[in-house]
Amino acid sequence: RQGVQSVEVVGDPFGELVYAELMPVERQRLHRAAAEALQPPEGLGTGQRSSAAADAVSGELARHWFGAGDKERALDAAVAAGWAAERMYAFSDAHTNFTRALALMDAVPDSPQHRVRLLKHAGQAASLVGDSTEAVRLVEAAVALTSDPPARAALLTRLGLIHYRA
Repeated sequence: RQGVQSVEVVGDPFGELVYAELMPVERQRLHRAAAEALQPPEGLGTGQRSSAAADAVSGELARHWFGAGDKERALDAAVAAGWAAERMYAFSDAHTNFTRALALMDAVPDSPQHRVRLLKHAGQAASLVGDSTEAVRLVEAAVALTSDPPARAALLTRLGLIHYRA
């Protein structure tokens, strides 16, 4: 685990060079070791409520589970990281993590309601970082998956606000 810390140092050309030279299996192994080291105690870092400590590492945890190829854990971590970023008003990070979670949902079956909720939040985050086209696409996808009238009304209202801001 000590080697994990030195492999991906942002802005460190030597670390980036070492990482680029690793075989894919070695990269996955290092990502898994890093994710296991960052994993919060059971029960923390899940859902919309989390501890400050879990929030602080949630983005890195999501990235490492994704790099490790563990799609199920990567999905859970990406969703938790999205909620954490939203709470910190880091909408670009929220959008990145919600979008990653949506991509992972194709590989890990989940409920349509969960997908709609992620699409809604990803759309809101995209809108707040100025990507109106992406925001509209995401919220329209949520509308298409929803048949509940109050939920559709809320999504259409959000869609109208995105168009207004654009």
